[in-house]
This record gives sequence, C-alpha cells and structure tokens, in this order.
Amino acid sequence: MPEIPPDDLTPPGPPPDPEPGTAGRPAGGRSVDEWIAENRGRTQTSDPYASPGQLRLGEAPRYAADKSRKMAGWALGLAIAFCIPFAFLVAIGLAIAVLVRSRGGGDHGKGMAIAALIISGLLIVLNVVYVVVVLFNGIDNTERDSEGRVVDGGTVTLDRLRIGDCFDEPNLDDIPTDGSEAEGSASVEVVPCGEPHQAEFFHSIEVGGDDFPGTAALDRRGAECLRAFEEYVGKPFRRSSLEVVYYSPTPMSWRLGDHTILCTVTEPDMSDVTGSVKNSRR
Repeated sequence: MPEIPPDDLTPPGPPPDPEPGTAGRPAGGRSVDEWIAENRGRTQTSDPYASPGQLRLGEAPRYAADKSRKMAGWALGLAIAFCIPFAFLVAIGLAIAVLVRSRGGGDHGKGMAIAALIISGLLIVLNVVYVVVVLFNGIDNTERDSEGRVVDGGTVTLDRLRIGDCFDEPNLDDIPTDGSEAEGSASVEVVPCGEPHQAEFFHSIEVGGDDFPGTAALDRRGAECLRAFEEYVGKPFRRSSLEVVYYSPTPMSWRLGDHTILCTVTEPDMSDVTGSVKNSRR
C-alpha cells in the first residue's frame, strides 16, 4: 500500500501565488502602511550619527527655534550695521537660512529675517545708484572760493579734478621707481595747497578715437605732460627736482567714457609738499 505524503510537503514547480489580501504584508501579519503608522514619530536610530529628536520617521528635519531666532536677530543687526562694509551681504545669507528653517513651522524669527532681506535689498539698490552716479557724474565734496581754489578739502573723483588742485592718494606710495605702471585710485582726497599733500594736478590731455589706443600710444601722449611741466612750474623738467606722475585711461574706464590723461607733479619720493609748486621754479 503506497505511503500517504505528509501535509507540509512542498510540491515541485514554481511557488503558488499568494492568496488575495496577503500581498505586501510582512511576516508579522501587518502591512507596510500599518507598520509606518504605528512607528511614526519614533526616533530613527538606523543612523548612528543622528541625535535624538533630530530625525524622525516620515518628518522633515526640525531646527531649534531659539537658535533660529538668534540667527534672525544677527541678520537684522548686520543689515542695519551701516558702519560695517558689506555686512548686509552676510545678513542676506543668514536671513535666507532662517526662512528655510521656518518652513517646518514654529517661531523661528521669520519676521526679522524678512525685514533684514528688505533692508539689505535697499542697501544694494543704493550702492548701485551710488556707483552709477560716480561713474557718470563724478563727485566733488570740496568747498571752493569764487576762483575755484579749495578752502575745505574733500573727496574728488579724478574726472572732477581742476588745474591747481592739491591732493593725497595712498596708491602713490606704491608706484615703482623704475617708471613702470601702477594702479591708481578712482578718487583722491583734495586739500588746500597750503596744507601738506602728495601731488598737484597741473595739466590734462584729451585722447581722441573710439577704440582704446593701447598702453604704448597712451605713454607717447603722456610725454606731453613733460612739455606742460615747464609752463606750470617755470623750469624745464630735465633740470627740475620734481617728478611727474600721470593717470591714463584703462580699457575698462575707456569704455565708460574716460579718454583723458591727467598730469600731476610730486616729490621724487612721494613725500608731502606744503604750498603750490606753480611758478616755484623748482
């Protein structure tokens, strides 16, 4: 008589399809959705570097509201710290970080962050307007008498200098002694010539043409400063104890309309001078 096969014997062939309603259930008999619902809000400990309360299953990262409010306060403080150059740029970064942290809800200082962004945006607009005004109109903060002589000094852009103006310019100290080029400032501090100063503006040369002429061509035109020197100082440059420094356009300033070479006279060591050198025969 043949033996009866045991009940738990698996027949050969592919495994049978699961019964309807059992798909997606783990071995414990719960569906994935049921397991997530039961464990929602528990600390996710699979990441050994996650701190309690930092990451939660099914939730976005949460930030400490008090730290965010401090960050928002710093953003607002830096936005109104007008005495610190470009502090508003840091304020923008902090404010954006606060707004990102505020997306999960809670009091993170969102109002202060928005205020910092508005103030910083206004400062950017004001800086752009200032640059445009300086580039196209120049500035002259000096006080002058009826004849144009400076009686109270101030900042003057190079394009607003007048013949006979005496001024200080920190970059003059960096001019190489071999006659090579150095970078000059876009503005200088003009003072009355009776006060100590580094340089005196005595002549200007207009350069024609639409295209930038190149450094060599500007140097050739700059030699005209030496001829104008004798008329202003009263002595030929070759026999003078003074030095001539001229400002010439750069490719960028040329595109912005700067086509003028400015001739100035200084001491050879760029030391201070008191009084004008006009007709001094030095």
